Amino acid sequence: LNVVRDIVHRLSEWMSPAGAGPKNEAPRHCWMEVDDSHPSMLEQWLAPGSKESTRVGVQHLDSRSDFCGRDRFVLLSIV
Repeated sequence: LNVVRDIVHRLSEWMSPAGAGPKNEAPRHCWMEVDDSHPSMLEQWLAPGSKESTRVGVQHLDSRSDFCGRDRFVLLSIV
């Protein structure tokens, strides 16, 4: 989880500014593949409106399972 946290803290500087994409409508989203124990932790840590989500400027939007049914993917939004 340490590597995931480091990535989350740097996402806003690595992602293009909102509206910098074609037609100025590109939302700033990031899909990450993580350990199957991480999606629930990230959902709590980065819940929209939470103190930590506001502090780092990233919120959890969705989690998805892999082909084996394990939660492995998270969709994050840079706000």
